[in-house]
Amino acid sequence: MRSLAAVDKSSSSILTVPHVVRGRVVHGADLIHNSRDLGTDFATPRLDVDGIVWGRRETLPALDLPIEKALDFLEELGRRLDFDRNDLMRNAFENSQRVSTLGPRVLENCYRDIPALFRRNLMQAEIEGSVGDPARLDGWTVYRPTGRRNRLRASLSGLSPQSSVTRRSRGAA
Repeated sequence: MRSLAAVDKSSSSILTVPHVVRGRVVHGADLIHNSRDLGTDFATPRLDVDGIVWGRRETLPALDLPIEKALDFLEELGRRLDFDRNDLMRNAFENSQRVSTLGPRVLENCYRDIPALFRRNLMQAEIEGSVGDPARLDGWTVYRPTGRRNRLRASLSGLSPQSSVTRRSRGAA
């Protein structure tokens, strides 16, 4: 990571990557990064780490939102992420081509597949596989261990757009 002072600020070849922090889009080109595969420079805003996380005494957003309402929201989000109707998705695809080693056809298919990750039946299956009874997410439930070992789940970082979206959809549901 380099400071912007070390790079020509007027260069239009630098891809700027906005971040979403607490529901707001943060733009900026304060830090320059270099993609490890293609050597492409891209810039991100400098983020205040204390401003990203909620304090212990702050109420978390949607804390009391029932899981069914969260699934309703995510299902609708999936519909709105349609590649052919969403300019932001197509823009993300175009920008991703500059830093991805995936070919254009494969990368486009990755973006086209993102809405499917928000299908209700898939999210419900993930919830049931992870926590069992979805009622556990909406309040207190009785838990009786069965003596079976828990499965260890690892989320490996991937290079495709789906890996990021999958982790977000699983974390939100």
